[in-house]
Amino acid sequence: MKLRSSLLLSILFLASAALAQSPPKFSHEAQKAVIPEELGKVYLGMPVADFAKAIDISKAEAPDPRFADLDLVIPFNKGSVNQIVVKIHGLSRDEINAFVTPQQVEDASPIGGAFTRTVHRVNSEKIPQNGFVYVISLKYDPGFDLAGYGVKKYGRGTPHDPSDDNKFYDMQWVKTSKDGLKWLIRSTWEGDAKTLQLIGRIDGTAWGLDDIN
Repeated sequence: MKLRSSLLLSILFLASAALAQSPPKFSHEAQKAVIPEELGKVYLGMPVADFAKAIDISKAEAPDPRFADLDLVIPFNKGSVNQIVVKIHGLSRDEINAFVTPQQVEDASPIGGAFTRTVHRVNSEKIPQNGFVYVISLKYDPGFDLAGYGVKKYGRGTPHDPSDDNKFYDMQWVKTSKDGLKWLIRSTWEGDAKTLQLIGRIDGTAWGLDDIN
């Protein structure tokens, strides 16, 4: 009986220790107040495999798959959003090489005729089970009032300091969603470049709180 009790206590201890060391659980339900409605049920911290079920990535391109964190440029057409760009963390080099492969495509030349270029496109048959999305950037149509949308969605943010030559945004917000995730949200709307960037400060990533203040 004592041996059985000791074994049970050991199992409970190991289970609680494993739970304490597990990565935080993120969800759309906890983040829906921060996520733009056009994105549906996606969220930051979402596994790549689940993201691919929520968003069509079959025509996505990887501008430069050499980096450890993979960027995907995804055609998108919902509301005033015409493109989204996501950053994925946690893939091995073998997973990236299987997930995005080089292809030759032919584009029309502005001066007539056509030219061939190499792009890295997603292989829908090789979607990895590892990795998660921690940055989503939304590109909006030129006529969209992104400045007004940002204030309506997130409240009054921090405008860019004109004395700072390094301009990464026109307005910035710091938020915390109900699952405890800290967010850095940046909006740019000068000219036709209208972009809303959602950054999850997830430890282990380039934007983790353990690396950047």
